[in-house]
Amino acid sequence: MLGPGPIVGYNALPTIWTGTSGPLEYNFAAAVQTPDIQRMGVGRIVTYRQWGFEVGYLPPGPPQLWARGPDQPWGLGNDSTELDDYDQHQSPADASEVLRSWDVQRCVAIPAATIVPTGVLFELVRFDRVPSAAVAVLENLPHIIESAVALDDAGQPQFVYSNLNGEEPCRTSLVHPNPLVAPLTWRWHVTATEVSTTGGQLSPLAGPTVPAAIEGDDLVRPWADLRYGTAVRWGGDWQIVVRPRVVVRYWVEFFGPTNRYELRVGARLSGYTQLGGRRGAAIDAATTRTH
Repeated sequence: MLGPGPIVGYNALPTIWTGTSGPLEYNFAAAVQTPDIQRMGVGRIVTYRQWGFEVGYLPPGPPQLWARGPDQPWGLGNDSTELDDYDQHQSPADASEVLRSWDVQRCVAIPAATIVPTGVLFELVRFDRVPSAAVAVLENLPHIIESAVALDDAGQPQFVYSNLNGEEPCRTSLVHPNPLVAPLTWRWHVTATEVSTTGGQLSPLAGPTVPAAIEGDDLVRPWADLRYGTAVRWGGDWQIVVRPRVVVRYWVEFFGPTNRYELRVGARLSGYTQLGGRRGAAIDAATTRTH
């Protein structure tokens, strides 16, 4: 561990010191236990705790970052305009409050043998993950039953269904051509699952598994029809606010007789994330309807 005092030599690094008030770069134990939000800063102070710019220290080159008194031991106070000037005139695409779009999609084949009357669950797609000190806005959540085939007693195709992409938003089941075979029903979920601030791996996408395996808090109340199909008027123009440090996950459950329905299903999640900062753009994204 390096002790107090300036670095000798190249004059482009901050002072290094020990203790709980020192830079995280030189205190591994503190670094691994420090949430991302404390590394990045939030509200009126943009912190640089990772390296710990000393009060009064002026690193060379734009943007000029320095502290503004003992109550701001790292970073740049909101009374300074240097970083704003840099964002506006030199590198707007790198601004801390820039909109960063995301768009994820996935299709899943659901074999007839996996469907059971008590339900089978598949996680279709996920967005990993909403950064700390940020807001995410989910704008699109369409789904599609891309193909659905009713099978006969021998497992051969008997009937192919159509119009399952949102053009029939109130559709809640598929009726088998054999009146002795029970219908197929479904339920969709979009959830937010908390993740560790210090990293760690997420579980693989779930399925096939039991419906009780759904994780997270509902972002949208679960629905049992085709209202959010691929037709834009059903699945788009949402503005669902998602909190930091979560993974957004899209699930589907199917309920029906085994070996009588063969399916291929897809879903899409898209929107944007925005970090908090001095200009307050993220609070606008979270509180102002833009559509």
